[in-house]
Amino acid sequence: MKPPPAPFTVDGRVPAVHNGSVTLHRGDVVRFAKPVRIIRVNRLECPSDVHRIVIRSSTWRVPDLPTGFYGVEGSAGDQLVRVQSHSAPCP
Repeated sequence: MKPPPAPFTVDGRVPAVHNGSVTLHRGDVVRFAKPVRIIRVNRLECPSDVHRIVIRSSTWRVPDLPTGFYGVEGSAGDQLVRVQSHSAPCP
């Protein structure tokens, strides 16, 4: 069974969903298919590392996040993402 597509594009392209997640890198531009004003980014390895982010025009530029799995939640839908960057301990 093929996984559902991500509720966003990355740098103008539909991202591949591998093992249920999309890989993001610092500087990627994420544009949600449906209007979104607020997203919640939750670092799954660290229960207290949750950020509420206000975005414009349903677009978010990925900041320099520590390597790991994140839940990106918004009104357009939720998606598991994997970030490959640098390691950092939980806050």
